[in-house]
Amino acid sequence: MTIEQLSEKSKVSFTVISKLERNTKESEICSVMSGIVKITYSNQTYVSKKGETIQFGAYFNHKYEVLEDCEIILTHITEKEFPA
Repeated sequence: MTIEQLSEKSKVSFTVISKLERNTKESEICSVMSGIVKITYSNQTYVSKKGETIQFGAYFNHKYEVLEDCEIILTHITEKEFPA
């Protein structure tokens, strides 16, 4: 079985268990470059498509589920990087 066949037959998902405290000022940003991904955090679910970006507190446990083959960029921003 090739990687292409595997990706056509299976969905990929992963869960992030955050070890950050709620008062941590760190954000996670997910930019969808292609495809469709479902993002669940803090008991909320969003479906993001190509060209969309979502930002949320990185201290939430969160899950990404690929609904359609996709490319995403995940970025973490800490308090030091926030503009004044």
